[in-house]
Amino acid sequence: MKKLKLIILFSTLILTLTGCFSKSEIEDLAYVIAIGIDKGSEDNILVSYQLAVPIKIAGEGSEGGKGSTTIVSLETDSLYNSISRANTMISKEITLSHNKLIVISEKLAQDGIHDLLNALVTNREVRPKTSIIVYKGQAKEMLENLEPVLEKNPARYYDLLLDANQYTGYALDNYLFNFYISSKDTLASPYALIAEPVRESESSIEIPSRSKYNPDSEPEFINSGENVEKNSDSKKSGDSSNQNNQADVKNSTGGSQNKQTTSTSQEKNNESTNDSKDTPKTANLAGIAIFKNDRLVGEIKNEQIISHLLLLGELKKVNIDIEDIEDKSKTTVVKARQREMPQIKVEIKNNIPKINILIRLECDLITSGSEIDYTDKENKDKLSTSIKEKLNRDMHVYLSKIAQDFKADAIGFGKYYRKEVLTLKELNNIKWEEVFPNSEFNVEFQLHLDTTQMVSNKVS
Repeated sequence: MKKLKLIILFSTLILTLTGCFSKSEIEDLAYVIAIGIDKGSEDNILVSYQLAVPIKIAGEGSEGGKGSTTIVSLETDSLYNSISRANTMISKEITLSHNKLIVISEKLAQDGIHDLLNALVTNREVRPKTSIIVYKGQAKEMLENLEPVLEKNPARYYDLLLDANQYTGYALDNYLFNFYISSKDTLASPYALIAEPVRESESSIEIPSRSKYNPDSEPEFINSGENVEKNSDSKKSGDSSNQNNQADVKNSTGGSQNKQTTSTSQEKNNESTNDSKDTPKTANLAGIAIFKNDRLVGEIKNEQIISHLLLLGELKKVNIDIEDIEDKSKTTVVKARQREMPQIKVEIKNNIPKINILIRLECDLITSGSEIDYTDKENKDKLSTSIKEKLNRDMHVYLSKIAQDFKADAIGFGKYYRKEVLTLKELNNIKWEEVFPNSEFNVEFQLHLDTTQMVSNKVS
């Protein structure tokens, strides 16, 4: 009995001591909210980690926005090496568990990102639902100069920006895991959002900026399209404090020099603004980057994003401008939404895929520039026909680009053909990547148009 009591006692002590050796306290971690990856010298990559500065995100007198982040950049031969080296530059351990966004420069994407994808998906801290954006410029530049509008928390800003597909047809969900799977699939090609810089001279957004010397002061609104000389003078005075932010360190895995820099967004605001007109103030979602395997092969402009979403069955809501059925100088606006997946059937005859597509939409008439009575059946039918013709034109432009120009099946039509075959051998005999560019498309739209939401202007 005494022996049994001792066993129970020691077992209890052992259980109370477990689980305490490998834990990390929250305040000991540096949280990455975005990663920018650029092409470096030779075979290296330039990795920029945007870290949250919690003390500047919340609390009385906090600045939020750009002031709530700091950037750590370094050039190394791999993503994993960059994490290890970045940990030597700051006082806390970097964690990717809360990362929201991966920004890849257009140049790097054109060269191929096979190794980078493998490194990201095998890292246990990187979430499968991390979003990917291709940036038409330097990814580091985007993270350094992005100024969140209407949001103090930059992580939440990324969430809301990338979730815009819920209320606009010019954004979409694209996650790391789906991108990686498509890059390995012979029946589909990956895609990602593409963003472009908006220069200060091009921006019409007024961004509130607190006084550099008094963070608790009321925000001073600066029109980004104007040259404010007094701010330029005040920024120049802070240049001398930023000259020691760069250091060259020997690469532990080789002999080359690795440039490493650490800079806060607030420090960036203190730099000279003589060339401010060329400084990106924000990033604009400009379309879809189409990949073939792991390599960027083309770009779909904003006008065709709606077609891409329709074929995926993911168009939540969008306003569409239609020429007035009588006066072409005036515009009619309808709100369209997709309630069900499109019906797609694929057949292959003589190595030519015949792809039949049926898309059903619900449309509401929002406003009209003319006084036409769209409650009249004849006018309503004409408007419905006009909507179908516009959607068909845009759709065929999109399909022509992915099939003939890019030769990349960004929709995954090959997966629909897989349903038509009985054996894997039969599927493999059809080399989808080779026959897809020969595809012939037949697209049909069915609309349910509601014109009763707009009061008729017809005088009774």
